[in-house]
Amino acid sequence: MKPTRVLSWGALGMVLVALVGCQLPTATTSSHPPPATATPALTTVPPGTITRFALPAGGDPHSITSGPDGNLWFTEYNGNRIGRMTTQGALTLFALPANCAPESITTGPDGNLWFTAQSGNIGKITPAGKVTLYPLAESTLGPEQIIAGPDSALWFIEDSGYIGRITMAGG
Repeated sequence: MKPTRVLSWGALGMVLVALVGCQLPTATTSSHPPPATATPALTTVPPGTITRFALPAGGDPHSITSGPDGNLWFTEYNGNRIGRMTTQGALTLFALPANCAPESITTGPDGNLWFTAQSGNIGKITPAGKVTLYPLAESTLGPEQIIAGPDSALWFIEDSGYIGRITMAGG
């Protein structure tokens, strides 16, 4: 029994030596409360400034891209909207059908904006705001990200394990 106790104390000693050698993180506290509001908030970051623009609550923005019109375009997943914002912050929201759930957006080779919708659609919105939805063959495909490819086609991924390609000529 005694050799086991010596072995146990020896093992404990090795663990203590290992712990002393580790630099464990320590908890820190801050006496600075969070800011009361942050809209718009300016933060100096080398070499420039970050400006934040508030969006309507509950929209859940997912993706943003530069549009052919010089504006910024983004998706609002829970808001079922596509947003357009100028670089000065003027905001326009375009409603989509209920449960559309737009995910990703990109500028297409045709000068329109194309987006994926978790409702099983690929959508197109013109710079003027006209929306067209194109249902995929299977509504359960779940298109995610979309980009304009180097071949003048649109490419998207599906959460079901596929990559899709859309040509502008319909081929």
